[in-house]
Amino acid sequence: MLIRGQKGYKKIGVAAILAFVLSFFFIMGNRIHFSGEIHDKYYANTIRSLQLTDGVLFLVLFFVFFILFNLLVSAVTNKVVIAWFVDRKRDFDKRMMIKWVVITALICWICWSPYFLSFYPGSVMGDSFKSIREIMGINAFTNHHPILYTLLIGFFVKLGNMFWNYNFGVFLYVLFQSTMMALTVGRLVIWLYEHGVRRWFCILSLLFFAIFPVFPAYAMILWKDPLFSCAMLWYMILLCDLVFSSGEKLKNKVYMAKFLTALLFIMVLRNNGTYIAFLTILCLAVIYRKILKMKWLLILAFVIGYSLVNGAVLNALNIKTEFVESVGVPLQQMSRVVVENGKMTESDKEFMFHLLPEEEYRKSYQPALVDSIKWNAKFNEEYLEEHKPEFFKTWFHMLQNNFSIYVDAYCLNTFGFWMPGVQTDYGYADRRIQEKDNVFNIHQVDVIERFTGFPLREKLQGNMVFIGSGTLVWMTLIVAALLLIIRKNACVTVLPVLFNWGIYLVATPAAFGLRYVFILLFGLPLLVASPFLFAKYEK
Repeated sequence: MLIRGQKGYKKIGVAAILAFVLSFFFIMGNRIHFSGEIHDKYYANTIRSLQLTDGVLFLVLFFVFFILFNLLVSAVTNKVVIAWFVDRKRDFDKRMMIKWVVITALICWICWSPYFLSFYPGSVMGDSFKSIREIMGINAFTNHHPILYTLLIGFFVKLGNMFWNYNFGVFLYVLFQSTMMALTVGRLVIWLYEHGVRRWFCILSLLFFAIFPVFPAYAMILWKDPLFSCAMLWYMILLCDLVFSSGEKLKNKVYMAKFLTALLFIMVLRNNGTYIAFLTILCLAVIYRKILKMKWLLILAFVIGYSLVNGAVLNALNIKTEFVESVGVPLQQMSRVVVENGKMTESDKEFMFHLLPEEEYRKSYQPALVDSIKWNAKFNEEYLEEHKPEFFKTWFHMLQNNFSIYVDAYCLNTFGFWMPGVQTDYGYADRRIQEKDNVFNIHQVDVIERFTGFPLREKLQGNMVFIGSGTLVWMTLIVAALLLIIRKNACVTVLPVLFNWGIYLVATPAAFGLRYVFILLFGLPLLVASPFLFAKYEK
């Protein structure tokens, strides 16, 4: 398929924008010296100034990326290449579809099960213990994690303890979560097959989920991210169906029920889910504004209504939302100004040193992680909560006098989410039980070793393949650019993951953390297949 005329100009424009963005990311990331340890101080994780050679390299990269992307467009839209990936749509009745989803999910779950047994009952980190301590009444409820997610963990932990112990409760949650993940994988693989994707790609996709060690690791960890990613992937599939139908699916009541359910779970399972839902619906309402305008207003009202009700319930129950969690990036920028002896007025200093003594900034500041500041024993979180307007006023005032320091601080605190080829194990895929706050005697047991004498956990412990969040982001941006060119409106299918990524660029607590953008990996087969699917069924 040749891209000519108006579409040819569109291709040039999209290619130029993508080449600019990727080149910019590379140049900014190339300035950073990362020691390999996220907890290192500012004298270990550093950033250099821009140089003339960076400008030259930027121009070279721009033209290279521009040419490569145009070649990629030609390949993806070539009928022969499309035929390698996509054949013809296959009709499954509902019973047959459910049968194959379950079979596919079962294959996936069985492949994961050695991890569940050798790391029994699962992985529990500090965040998880925070939810457990809240549900057990040890700590007061907060909105650090969504309340319904905390209640879900509490249900399984209490149920398990009722019949046996807390270990068994954690394992019940792992069984539930892994089943949800496996069924989502099954639905994705069968959905791809239904829409004509070649059998070899569907089998490779299943093997990817079944064998890649990060997936069983996420299936057995008590984080909100796996279930949130399931909801996001279902939502992306529904968006693909919407685009294929040119918006006509909105007239189908069953589809609308699925659509609203996916939105609800996205909002319930992560605090930033409401923003993702609102922004996505806003874009869809603009794109499909000619179709059922009243229905879009009702969907927007649903999202806004949930947000208002959720806020009202939290206030009624006196459940605190931790403000410090949402200002990690600004806090890092302001902290770096102190450490770098930037320009500060007396009022700036007064505010900053009310939050934390001056010497603590120098002792604690870690460029790639805000935790050492916001969870510092001497950090005055109560003062921050009581002076939110002053915080933003001080942030803006310091920005005017320390712009370059702010930029450096931002780059150091986020580069793992936009620079390819860098990754640490921080927030990647933990397979352990964190001892801090563990007052429940939750501990791991290698069930396979206990019954067979074979130390499987020892063999699996080092079995991990690392892929950087920045690498996944580049792949997603390339797919989004392809979809912009290939078919009108197809780009909406990746909007949820792009909005999720964008939110973390504003509020991430760390430069790394696959868990925050796990959907980019979990949805990778759909992202790879979608350009070929939309090129095949272009309208």
